[in-house]
Amino acid sequence: MASLRKRKRGGSLMFEIDFYQNGQRKTIPLGVKYTQKTANELKGIVETLLRYTENGVTEADRRTKTWIETTNPEIRIKLAKAGLIEIPPSRTLKELWDLFLTQKVRNIKASTALIYEAVRKRFFRDFREGEQLESLTKDRMQQWKDHLLDRSGLAEATVASTIKDVKAVFNWAVSQGWIDKSPLAGIGTGSYVNRKMIISFRWMITTDSLMPPPAKTGG
Repeated sequence: MASLRKRKRGGSLMFEIDFYQNGQRKTIPLGVKYTQKTANELKGIVETLLRYTENGVTEADRRTKTWIETTNPEIRIKLAKAGLIEIPPSRTLKELWDLFLTQKVRNIKASTALIYEAVRKRFFRDFREGEQLESLTKDRMQQWKDHLLDRSGLAEATVASTIKDVKAVFNWAVSQGWIDKSPLAGIGTGSYVNRKMIISFRWMITTDSLMPPPAKTGG
């Protein structure tokens, strides 16, 4: 079992979760930004994980997994430091692209490899190579897609192809167990047709139809 302890620090209320594991007392401290509701939820998660450890259960139930996956990353780190969960080694975006391309080039044409290299360069115009893969969120990727469409000067079809290729990179990371879900999951690639060109072409047809027929010469 785990216990929830309250204490004040600088006039603010803080919470600590105490528990014993293998005869050793451990404490998970929570900062002032965490509410009692979160502290109570974490206490329940700790107790669940302790029961799993005692009974040799290696995979948590869906509710527990979802809570851990969606909670603040700081809490996941605290659970890992307490020896209750394991966090896969964090990967940088550079490591992701390097390893993906190393694996990919073995099975693709040289022309396709060049396309991925171009997409990689486009990607790192807006992201730092040293950023952690886990730092990318769906909201941030949506903002990036909007940026490509609105301010990058790229055609819609080029943006769609870029998103498709980056999705492949993130899906590979999921298959390797580096992340649980792609930050581009649920974000559409967009149109592979350049609508601006279509509008321009239609305008040309319309304006041409309004022009008088050429004057006859001679005769």
